[in-house]
Amino acid sequence: MVLAWIGLGSNMADPAVQVSGAIGRLGQEPQLTLEQASSLYRTAPLEYLEQANFINAVVRVSTILGAEQLLERLVRIESELGRTRSGNRYGPRVIDLDLLLFADETHRTPALMVPHPRLYQRLFVLAPLAEIEGDMRLPDGSNLGSRVAACTGQRVERMSAAATTAAIDGMTNGASH
Repeated sequence: MVLAWIGLGSNMADPAVQVSGAIGRLGQEPQLTLEQASSLYRTAPLEYLEQANFINAVVRVSTILGAEQLLERLVRIESELGRTRSGNRYGPRVIDLDLLLFADETHRTPALMVPHPRLYQRLFVLAPLAEIEGDMRLPDGSNLGSRVAACTGQRVERMSAAATTAAIDGMTNGASH
């Protein structure tokens, strides 16, 4: 078994419900064990700013899959959950599952770049990762805490458990009317 970390994000179609549902879906996936999930985080968009805020989280999984197999599984799950890959690369999305880290390995192929190529510059991934892993050592030898501290000017707000539950309940109840 190897540990891997997956970033999740959504800013469409009830984002808290989408991210929570994707976490649940990962927990049901064969050959994957959901080890830990961060809180949900409300985050401002980067790159393409003319869109709604995102809800983000990070999970740690253990798996017998290789990195490429895990990435294929994540792309399949995204598709099953309604993700389409057209339009702006940084634009709105119903769900996004990114393979952030795969053990302490580095992969550089046309299909797979691990660690995720923008991991070290994105607080919306680093903050939830730090929540579940503390000041872990990253594959490049740096510490997670120093990477978090270096990400200035990015709006990332950890949602309380009550706010997360209320957001999911409110969106679910509102969708059923």
